[in-house]
Amino acid sequence: VRLLDKAETISEILEVEKRLGEVRETIERFQGQIRVWDSLVGLSSYTIYLSRKMTLSEGRGGPELIRFGEWLDAVGRGFRNSAVVLLNAGGYVLILLANLAIPLALAAIVVLAIVWTSRRNRRRRERQAGSPPREPPVPPVPPVPPAPPAPTA
Repeated sequence: VRLLDKAETISEILEVEKRLGEVRETIERFQGQIRVWDSLVGLSSYTIYLSRKMTLSEGRGGPELIRFGEWLDAVGRGFRNSAVVLLNAGGYVLILLANLAIPLALAAIVVLAIVWTSRRNRRRRERQAGSPPREPPVPPVPPVPPAPPAPTA
């Protein structure tokens, strides 16, 4: 505002008013952001749970031995938890196999089609070349060992 009093020409006055408008706009923008933050802070809530940790010295005179019944229950819970983990893992394996079944089947079909087509084309080329069709190789027959000499009496 003091700059407005010091301005002497109309262009200086217009420049100062333009700059004042920009500053007012920035201030209003910041005030709007503050109002938004204030409304958001009013909606926020925190839940804090406090618990006290006991140490061994706070027990009944030091560490205690676990009773057999409690130990048996703990072992049972451990086995039960292990069974649950194994069943869950088995379920995930089945889900994985189910998800892989279709892509693997499609890949197998493509491979079989390529093999079948290549064999058919090879047979066709051999027929066109006039050569007899290829027969599977016959395994060699092992030589027969000579008969042992007859015993003389």
